[in-house]
Amino acid sequence: MIKNDWLKEEYFAHRGYHTLKEKIPENSLLAFQRAIDYGYAIECDIRLTKDHQVVVFHDANLYRMCGVDQMIEHSLFDEINEYCLLDSNEKIPLLKELLNLVKGKVPLLIELKTNKNAKTISRALEKEMKNYFGLYAIQSFDPGVILWYKRNQPTVLRGQIAQLDNEKKNRWLIRYMADRMILNIITKPHFINYKISDMPLKILDVIHKKGIPILAYTAKSQEDFDFVLKHYDNAMFEGFHPKK
Repeated sequence: MIKNDWLKEEYFAHRGYHTLKEKIPENSLLAFQRAIDYGYAIECDIRLTKDHQVVVFHDANLYRMCGVDQMIEHSLFDEINEYCLLDSNEKIPLLKELLNLVKGKVPLLIELKTNKNAKTISRALEKEMKNYFGLYAIQSFDPGVILWYKRNQPTVLRGQIAQLDNEKKNRWLIRYMADRMILNIITKPHFINYKISDMPLKILDVIHKKGIPILAYTAKSQEDFDFVLKHYDNAMFEGFHPKK
């Protein structure tokens, strides 16, 4: 039996505990260190570069965070390493840098961002995590990732991320089925992470009654946080210090 109680008990700092006021951008080593300092678990995102380096970054494009119209998947790591995150001196970190920083001090919740490369990025992540002994779980919007972990790393906690108002741009039918939990019978996720504005939801209530943890993204106030706890188990948070 895989233990998942910590998913309900921890406080998950969304993309690290970032704050623009102190020039600590999201998914930066500073944001991750700040989360560690507060004892918060870390939620983060990973992508693959053109040369298959695993980097910690949310967007597909560098523009919002670095001011450069360039796709991560089309860029070499040495290229993107020239850019800083927002108005700071922070660079886009490699996953190995995050792991070396955390060293099991707090749990990690790692979201895999895919573009028809579910198997490739899943393999790359597990290669990085092979010698990591801290507590962690993985999650993704892409059910292909969840299926890969079920088949290849079944003891790693895996979660399906979903929402109702997806844009349906790529593989829309698969995303539609994943967002409505239709594929859960195949992928069998250990937990669900659903968009907070879509809650509460009947299908989530049904899943929750089966003992599967239901998380939410993203609480931006204590009011949001309390709303999630009223119905389900936990929420990613940013911009405040949550209390349960």
